[in-house]
Amino acid sequence: MLKNAWPFGNKVFAIAALSLIFEITQFIFAIGRADITDVLSNTLGGIIGIGIYALLSKALKGRTNTVVNTLAAVFTILAVLLVVSLMLNPRWVRLK
Repeated sequence: MLKNAWPFGNKVFAIAALSLIFEITQFIFAIGRADITDVLSNTLGGIIGIGIYALLSKALKGRTNTVVNTLAAVFTILAVLLVVSLMLNPRWVRLK
């Protein structure tokens, strides 16, 4: 969305590089487990996202960013409401 003019290869490289930076940060600070499969999975997910965005661009023409941003806002609000409701009513979450 942010770099529409970039060629496909540059977008994939940026996604892979950012994922690699996250994994290196995890390794350095011993947060979770650093794994190359995470880099590969994140890169594949980014490629799929680029494809979905390209399809939406053809279908929605100039309204693509508006539609994607609106959907992202709605799902973010729903996720926040879910987290807040789980925090306010801990009986919903059963820990064994």
